[in-house]
Amino acid sequence: MQTVAQTVEIVSYVTATPANRVSQLARNLITAGILPKSSGRDVKKVDGGALIGLLGAVAYSDNIAAASGIAAALMNLPLRIDGEAGEATLASVFAQSIAYDDWEGAELELSSVASGYTATIRGQIVMGTLALTGEFPFWKVKSQGGWVKRSFVIDRSGIEILRNLFRREDLNGMEFK
Repeated sequence: MQTVAQTVEIVSYVTATPANRVSQLARNLITAGILPKSSGRDVKKVDGGALIGLLGAVAYSDNIAAASGIAAALMNLPLRIDGEAGEATLASVFAQSIAYDDWEGAELELSSVASGYTATIRGQIVMGTLALTGEFPFWKVKSQGGWVKRSFVIDRSGIEILRNLFRREDLNGMEFK
């Protein structure tokens, strides 16, 4: 886990989004309570669930004000197994997966559809003590016929870079170029 400033740099690097844009989105997410607010020496760390919110904001926020709504919508998408929603959300599954030492990785696809947002993780996910492999869909309202307005994909190697940087303990002062 990293600070918000370090997370901004990591997300900027992995998504090739200007750091000032990611920083503006992160400030909106801090105001909304999605990212933690640090104060003085009380430096808070970002967890994997909030990281998925920032990624969603980067992918779909056409303006800064929309960032928190988009992040919350994506983070709260329920995992659908055989079409049935469970208690697991995209934020909880992603957080557990990137924190798991033996995680084999996955591809992440976020989609903007007519009915809102969907996400798919292809590869391995971790839920509690279970590591499952396959294709895992997350959605609230099923989209009409697979029509997608816009999709945002981070492939397995991008997720691996994101995970490795996010888990490092020695990022202070490191520059990403």
